[in-house]
Amino acid sequence: MQIAERVQWLQAHTPLGELSADVLEAIASQIEVEPVAENRRLVLEDTPPTALYILKSGRLERYRTSPDRLASAVSLLPGSVLHLKQLLLERPAEETVMTLSDCEIWTVPAAAFAALVVQYPEISQTVSRQMAADLDQMTAQLAFEQERQTALRPYLMPKVQRGVSMVLVGMPPGCGKICAKQQAIAARC
Repeated sequence: MQIAERVQWLQAHTPLGELSADVLEAIASQIEVEPVAENRRLVLEDTPPTALYILKSGRLERYRTSPDRLASAVSLLPGSVLHLKQLLLERPAEETVMTLSDCEIWTVPAAAFAALVVQYPEISQTVSRQMAADLDQMTAQLAFEQERQTALRPYLMPKVQRGVSMVLVGMPPGCGKICAKQQAIAARC
């Protein structure tokens, strides 16, 4: 694939499409094509990324392990760009990445990408704008959830009270006392 074709593909299928043609051309000239077999670990979390990865074809899965909760996996499709933020901020990879099928991955070695970032400050500016947009979206989502919780708060009932309410609903009319069996059920709720 020629550099011009790579630039067109990057513009059409990746978040890098916001960059100017000159920057994309410089990135495309540094791309190394790497075929990766199914069920291979591409990246391990909490390790420094060795390259910028662009998924050209195939499917990847990323996940983060945690001792206190289950790992949530996200499937990645062609056009996904991995480690852009980590390489710019010089941070370790946040998630483990595995191949779900045979993949063609375009890689730009970390050193080459660092040189491109120095040569083209537009890369940092574009990623900063994308991160700011993501932060705005998350802030709006958090505000919505807080409003929702505030609106639903009057309907919350303690667990014990819910159990008693359920038992009282099932009682025959005119029965004002809870029998010992119903009290035991309410206590377990």
